Amino acid sequence: MVWPVVRLHVRPCGERIPILIDRDAGVPLLLPTIYVITALRSRAANTIAQHLIGVQVLLLWCHAEGISLDDRINSGTLFRGHEVDGLWDATARPIADLGEMISASNRCSRNVVKLGRKPAGLARDTVGNRRGAVRRYLAWLSERRLFALGHQPDAQQAYRTARDELLRSLVARSTSLGRRCETRHGLDDDERNTLLDAINPVSDANPWKGQAVRQRNLLMITLLLQLGLRRGELLALRVEDVDLQKGQVRLIRRPDNSRDSRRRQPVLKTQGRLLDLRSNVVDLLSTYILRVRAEAPSRAMRHGFLFVNLRTGAELSASTIENIFHQLRKLPGLAYLKRLGKQMPGAPSVYYLENVGQSGEGEFVQFPSSSTLMNGVPIVLDTWRVLGTIF
Repeated sequence: MVWPVVRLHVRPCGERIPILIDRDAGVPLLLPTIYVITALRSRAANTIAQHLIGVQVLLLWCHAEGISLDDRINSGTLFRGHEVDGLWDATARPIADLGEMISASNRCSRNVVKLGRKPAGLARDTVGNRRGAVRRYLAWLSERRLFALGHQPDAQQAYRTARDELLRSLVARSTSLGRRCETRHGLDDDERNTLLDAINPVSDANPWKGQAVRQRNLLMITLLLQLGLRRGELLALRVEDVDLQKGQVRLIRRPDNSRDSRRRQPVLKTQGRLLDLRSNVVDLLSTYILRVRAEAPSRAMRHGFLFVNLRTGAELSASTIENIFHQLRKLPGLAYLKRLGKQMPGAPSVYYLENVGQSGEGEFVQFPSSSTLMNGVPIVLDTWRVLGTIF
């Protein structure tokens, strides 16, 4: 059996390309690789990886059900109604559960229908992303087959009709899947003050050892708190992006940067932008760049990224951010950092933090409590809109 897994390939030029490979043979799978190169290559590496996870689920499910995807695509038979239901059920399962399905299919007769336990639920947006990826890959495969039919109008029309019916069926089964809707919790003033006390370099509650590390972490969390940066945006900052004289920091998209040695390169998810800094943040940046970062090993000078491992000089990794917030969550009164969500404007002095140190991107934002216009925060229809530039 070919067991597909997603792997990240880094080219000498710095380009990051996720590919689907055979886990045992270690070689790329042909059609998924062509799909990535021809249809997805212009997208961000993380987006490509999410598409390939959907393809991975499709291939694992086909194997568990004894279905040859190539034969179905070539013959135009595609999937029947009950098979589509089974496929959609598989997209809501963890990959490990699909492995159990394959093991069970090898032991059980095809004539026996097993009424198993309810699959472990994934986040609705994760399931939606997988199903969208499956639809796009099946549409791409069918377009290739239509092209291969050549000048056969009747065969092309019959195939196109079957393909369109399948895609409509997939869309119809996806309409019942809503986005996750849950009560979200934001930081109030007391919680924010507790956090600020914990990251104060001279506080007894500060969980980190060494003034240099404390100064670096204080700066990172302050930037998250006052600028609304995502985790990837924070890690992608370079020293040259900071203008201490003007009190500004520039966020720039640099995909596939060959100077970045991190396999999973942090990049901006949105357009680049110029942010104004408060005077206290300018002071923190000046102290960090001129005193703390300057004492790091020479490797830090070669790559130029703002936040570095102070022991090795290497670029700071996403796992370090996760560890920072993991340590903060252990402190009294900071357990709420595990999962905070966005809260709509309206309540004065409300802050939020979403998924920092977890699997997703994180960001701090403060909604102003007065109607006074502040630098970097535009007012539209008397409503505060979060555009990534706060204060």
